[in-house]
This record gives sequence, structure tokens and C-alpha cells, in this order.
Amino acid sequence: MSEPFFSIIAAYYQGVSDDETLGRFVSSLQQQTFQDFEVLIYHDGPLQHEVSCPYPVHATPERQNVWGHNLRQLGLQDARGRYVLHTNVDNLYEADAFAKIFARLQQGDSQILITRLRMMGLNYAPPTATTRGRIWYDKPRDYSKSVVLTGNPPVYGNIDLMQLVASKQIWDRYGWFSMVEQADGLIYPRLCKENSYACTDILIGRHF
Repeated sequence: MSEPFFSIIAAYYQGVSDDETLGRFVSSLQQQTFQDFEVLIYHDGPLQHEVSCPYPVHATPERQNVWGHNLRQLGLQDARGRYVLHTNVDNLYEADAFAKIFARLQQGDSQILITRLRMMGLNYAPPTATTRGRIWYDKPRDYSKSVVLTGNPPVYGNIDLMQLVASKQIWDRYGWFSMVEQADGLIYPRLCKENSYACTDILIGRHF
């Protein structure tokens, strides 16, 4: 069996994402104009009920409740693709995202690509002469608002796991080595500081 170009690793928990949410995520994958990818979905603990999904859903024996990071490590162990994309099933990919990322990676100048991402429900206030810039969510979240994160270094704090596409070779070397809530902001700086990377204006998707 030939290796796919991408491995899509998605964390899932039915106590957070319902069947309709999972269905929207699956639709965003099926609508991709570039289809050379595998999908690895991992559920944190036993399924509370069976789901109808065209991709296999792997349930762990026990719930770990560490923001799905244990599931990302399982996905990295199982992934066969040349490049890996991480996400959660409550997020959506733009229909041309994989095609654009594939084309950019063909330039061959980097094993890491940092994309843009629309964070739904997020607010942003730019810095002024007397204040620092800040981002925040309303309570409850207002999903009519959004902010596009670029993730361009050195602003590592404003980056989400969806934004970084890295080769399987890199992930095999590092693994998902942090299980804290803000693991993205710890893992990505190290990967980018120790490996070549490129930033792109490709909008990969929407994060809810």
C-alpha cells in the first residue's frame, strides 16, 4: 500500500462534539479538492454511542482528559503520510486547503509549513502607545466574530495546532512531547527553532 501524502490526525470526545459536529468535520474532508490523505480519528475513552463515519474512529480503553494530546501521540505512531496535520473534529478545513499546501510543499524548501487559521469567536485589540495588543473570547463565545492568526514567529503564543504542517520525519524525531493545555505554544517553537520552516498566507480552515 502506497503512503498517502497527508495524515490528518483528529482528536474527538463525544462529551464535547456531537454527531452533527463530527459530520461537518467529515464533510470538510470529503470536499477537499486534493484527496491524497488518510484520516485518523481518536476518541478519548470508550465511545458513549456508536457513530456513522466513513473513517475509522479509534477509541482508547480509558479517558485521559489531557486536551486530546494523548490521542495526537497515538496518531503519530499510526500515521503513514509524508506530512501530518493535527486538528479536532469540531474544526473545519477550507475546501482547497490541502491542494494549496501540497503545491507549496512541492517547492521543497522546508519540512515545516506554518499556515493561517481563522479562530472563530476570538476578539483582537491591537497595541497602542500605552497598551499591549491582546486577544480574548467573550463569555459566552460570539462566533460571529473571528480573528485570523498568522502564527508567524516569533509570535508563537498566537498559534494553534491546526496551523503547523510538519513532515512525518520530524514528528518521528520529536513526538507530541507535551501534555499540558498550551502544548501547541511549547511544541511549535522548538520545532521551528530546530528545523527549517516557511510561513504562508494559505488559510487552512476555521477553528471553533
